[in-house]
Amino acid sequence: MIAFIQYQYKKYLRSYQFIPPMMIFITWIIIQYLYSGQPILSSYASSCLVLLIISCWLTINILNLETLNEKYLLFIQLESKLKYLFGKLLFIFLANCILIVFSMLYPILIHSFKDKVSLKEGTLAIVLHIIVCLTAILISTIIANINVISKKYMWLLIALIILVSILRPFLLQTYTFLKYILWIVPPIGDYMSVYNTETLAHFNFLSITLIMIVYILVLFGLTIFIFLKSEQK
Repeated sequence: MIAFIQYQYKKYLRSYQFIPPMMIFITWIIIQYLYSGQPILSSYASSCLVLLIISCWLTINILNLETLNEKYLLFIQLESKLKYLFGKLLFIFLANCILIVFSMLYPILIHSFKDKVSLKEGTLAIVLHIIVCLTAILISTIIANINVISKKYMWLLIALIILVSILRPFLLQTYTFLKYILWIVPPIGDYMSVYNTETLAHFNFLSITLIMIVYILVLFGLTIFIFLKSEQK
């Protein structure tokens, strides 16, 4: 598995596909923290909105690194399709960790926050970044492995799911009948809205975090199922 991760790293580095998404993310974070005295958790929640989009972009790039023949050769070398999938997901997460670290440390290093970041706030921010990142990775991987969807419609579907996930609280408040449909979509907007409140309610935070973890586990199971189905010959 380590050899496969190293192979992915070298191949991705040589492809230069990481440059546009990472540069856009870094530029956004720099612009976001041009002014000092910003609130801690709500600022991290704002940067996570961009992380959500960039994580999807990185995921699709990394999933498409190999040609079909190269992928089948890797199946043989790894002796398992699941090892290939898990290796891909791990490498994608590690690539996103670079963005998470930058997002976390940059505002602290340039003293953009009005208060010093406490251990509790730092932990909450890390949890938020990881959950958002994992959700984006799994959604993108599921859509990318549905063979009947063309590349053009794949991006549209990912964008639609992400948009609905973010706007979910507003949509449910405006159109209550959508609650029978939108339970399918991960409540990313609901989760981020908890971070935008002045005082973080422990019960609300724990309940929505548990809900997000359940969604991630379900998405992970769906990812395995759809990937194996798509690779059946």
